[in-house]
Amino acid sequence: MSSMGTSTISLKEAIDRGGFYPSLVHHTVTEALDGREAEHQIVHVDTHFDMEEVHRHITVLVLAEDVIIVAHLDDHDAEDEDSPARGTGEIVARISTEVVPVGRIRSLILSEVHRQPEQFRPDRALAEVSLNLNWTGGAR
Repeated sequence: MSSMGTSTISLKEAIDRGGFYPSLVHHTVTEALDGREAEHQIVHVDTHFDMEEVHRHITVLVLAEDVIIVAHLDDHDAEDEDSPARGTGEIVARISTEVVPVGRIRSLILSEVHRQPEQFRPDRALAEVSLNLNWTGGAR
């Protein structure tokens, strides 16, 4: 389960809150879990603006028993693909998942950004948090 404030939410609720193709993301992550129970999760939706285009991405990290599931989804116009949908104006979504055994995690880097550090108080919200997991052959 994941904590947000004092409430605990399920993996499905966290993905639903992300609002970016939640049925597809939840299905794919559940398949990758292969029957394992999600113990903790981080769901992050990111939006980028590029000239006239808006690009969204969702990354889901799930700790489940002896593995970490890493799923990342983005979408784009089928024009960018060599596919039968090319030229139709259709949107395609690409989702990648990786199942990483916890024993392969080599390091974890947590970076925090604090505004006005001279006025730091432990109860004040962070401006930004980055989590970097490194394993043999990959990082996210």
